[in-house]
Amino acid sequence: MGQTDYYQIIGLAGPAYYPAGHLWHYALIYKMFEWTNFGYTILKLLTYTLHSLQVCMVGEMAYNYFQEEPFIA
Repeated sequence: MGQTDYYQIIGLAGPAYYPAGHLWHYALIYKMFEWTNFGYTILKLLTYTLHSLQVCMVGEMAYNYFQEEPFIA
């Protein structure tokens, strides 16, 4: 905890090469798998939810863009 030298942060797969934000993300996922037997299901649900929100946002932006300017091929 509090280590900033990534070569000193070592896990089962070796030293960490990710920025600190990714390490916090993976630490939370790791803890989730320790706390419950449904970690994989929760992770899939979270991933699908975030992906669906992203697709909806991109679709809304495209709809608004093409609504204002007609598409000319």
